[in-house]
Amino acid sequence: MKAKIRLDLAKSLAPKLSLTYQESERFIVEFIDLLCENLTSGNMIKLKGFGTFYPVRKQRLVRNPNTGEVFKRDHATVRFRASSKFKKVREE
Repeated sequence: MKAKIRLDLAKSLAPKLSLTYQESERFIVEFIDLLCENLTSGNMIKLKGFGTFYPVRKQRLVRNPNTGEVFKRDHATVRFRASSKFKKVREE
């Protein structure tokens, strides 16, 4: 399976929305930037029929290799939960 990159998505999106290639690429970049801004702010993003992106914060124990000191550090990541509609389409 070949991975679709942002440029591939822009090429396929442009004719569907009657946009130029540059406009569709800018749309995708702005959309991704908006997702990132909201997720870093701690907001959950629900896209109906696709899924939910939600930020997760955990504390991890880390060790300084020079001193051996152990301390807690925040670790942030993003999780994705696919909607039931997306799961059905993916299974077909």
